[in-house]
Amino acid sequence: MKASKTMNNSRVYGLILILAFQFITTVDLFSQYPGINDDITKLRKGELLVKAKPGDKVVVEQLRHEFWFGCAISNGLASERMPAEDKKQYKEKFLENFNSAVTENAVKWPDMERNRGEVNYSTVDGILKWTEENNIPLRGHNIFWGIPNRVQPWLRSGCYLSREYLSPVLVCRGICMPNHSTVSSSWMRLIHWQNSNCL
Repeated sequence: MKASKTMNNSRVYGLILILAFQFITTVDLFSQYPGINDDITKLRKGELLVKAKPGDKVVVEQLRHEFWFGCAISNGLASERMPAEDKKQYKEKFLENFNSAVTENAVKWPDMERNRGEVNYSTVDGILKWTEENNIPLRGHNIFWGIPNRVQPWLRSGCYLSREYLSPVLVCRGICMPNHSTVSSSWMRLIHWQNSNCL
């Protein structure tokens, strides 16, 4: 009887995986909808009028585009863990290629509060300082990631993972953080932040 029940569960899980795969591939097929080229022409292209005398040499060089194109910024940018020469090259390459950014780990709760009550925003503040100096919008990703190796031991233990505790904690720490006076200004400088990943 137990083997039969396990076999039935395996079939159910297999069916769920097949349906999930079909959904994902179907969504992907429709991501390039039929009118996409018309929308690109309408929304992402414009006209440039150049007035010049006959025979004048005209050179047009795009210095910056209006669309955000970015990548994650390592915590090493704002710490001493990255060697100075690597940090210099990292910043140069970032500025050559990107005009927006997202924090890789700097606003993840374990990075900010490894030990309960010991909150440290120096990494995200350092990244914000650099992105603001370079006019790069910064998105915060992500405060809480509900998988065991991404949750602090003190939070995993006891009552801290109960629904009654977690919801107010995420709201308070992730949005307003009322007990930490230094964060309100830092947090509000992010263009967007994601509270949770994979809850």
